[in-house]
Amino acid sequence: MSDRKVIIFEVNDIDAEERLIREYVIPAFRRLNGRDEVRWLVFNRYGHDPSVEGGEVTFYVFGDVEAVAADERNRWDALVEEGFAEEWWTDDTEVRIEDFDKQERLRHRMRATASRMSVEFFEEFDELPDSIDEFEDGENFGVGWWMCLHHLNNQLGYQANGGEEEIDLLFEDLRNRLYGLTDGTNTARVEDKVEELVVELESHPDEIRRFREERGAHEHRYADREAFEEG
Repeated sequence: MSDRKVIIFEVNDIDAEERLIREYVIPAFRRLNGRDEVRWLVFNRYGHDPSVEGGEVTFYVFGDVEAVAADERNRWDALVEEGFAEEWWTDDTEVRIEDFDKQERLRHRMRATASRMSVEFFEEFDELPDSIDEFEDGENFGVGWWMCLHHLNNQLGYQANGGEEEIDLLFEDLRNRLYGLTDGTNTARVEDKVEELVVELESHPDEIRRFREERGAHEHRYADREAFEEG
């Protein structure tokens, strides 16, 4: 018996993906995460992928998957009956957790953790914030999903070498995404994006110098309690 079951929900488009996530995935995480027979829960969405027609949400269960399926199957049917999904089906490829090496185990733990974080984010926001900037005022950097990533890096301590570690891990993510895009996108488009990023980065040394000249050296305001209280 496999330790993994993947449930694939086919939906009409990207908006339908979010509706299904809010209708089923989030309650399922709350319902299943505390069960002893469930090891990891993961979900992904693929409506942005050029190779997918419409949209698709995949829901992964690791552990005693048949016990979970027995309890959840009626809900999967109801999602189709109520119009939240066009259809659902499962991938029951044989997978044994005991066969995972350290890299595979870490990969699945990371994906499960990211999924739990996403569930929290969906529950916090009725409408997801923009990925880049909202409330741009010309002087500050705005507020967007990038800010959440920065604070996660800060809170988890990925700030070695005076903050360079965060830049390195973001670059690694960028590099992987560029390679990933070649799977479903014209390679020329990826090459154009690389050139665009090079031009963008080359413009920043002068901008960073101007920024420093205008604002002065950065000092954390809580580092000197006496000076902070006097100020």
